[in-house]
Amino acid sequence: MFAIVGLGNPGFRYERTRHNAGAWVVEELGRSLSSWEDKFDAKLGRVDLGAERALLVLPQSYMNLSGGPVQRAMAFYKVDAERLIVCHDELDLPAGALRIKKGGSTAGHQGLNDIKRALGTQDFYRVRVGIGRPQGERARADDAISSWVLGRPAAEEEHLIREAVADAVGAIGCLIEKGLDEAQQRFNRGKAG
Repeated sequence: MFAIVGLGNPGFRYERTRHNAGAWVVEELGRSLSSWEDKFDAKLGRVDLGAERALLVLPQSYMNLSGGPVQRAMAFYKVDAERLIVCHDELDLPAGALRIKKGGSTAGHQGLNDIKRALGTQDFYRVRVGIGRPQGERARADDAISSWVLGRPAAEEEHLIREAVADAVGAIGCLIEKGLDEAQQRFNRGKAG
């Protein structure tokens, strides 16, 4: 079984924010589910992706505390970190860009950092949905970045992000069925930020 995690913040206030782009991917994967199970401070669902069964995980803790719910769900369902796919927003990619990778730096993403801490490894798959960075003199200031990721994208930008989310669903299916190289060749798109 694979575990597919969608990072985001819970609640109506955050559901349409850039920081929830990873959760949008998992919500799309679980669109056919009639219900989700509440367990381990997460919403859980199970779907078939090709010949594989996948556990969908939407942590209901805040983004920076995603590791606990992810670790508990993976331990209960006996999913190895090598079969973990984490979907998340990515500041360093322009809105609508999509990248699939395994391991590597968390680039300061606090949700990824907490999962890495909880699992003791960063060697898991990542589906990175580009949300771009704020522009201007203060674009790299912590408060500007926080406002950006917790803000709602403009209509055109949201359209680009939603297209990447739809492509991410296909990318995950390809990753599971054909492997990382094939998924990267077919789905990594958009210029680097």
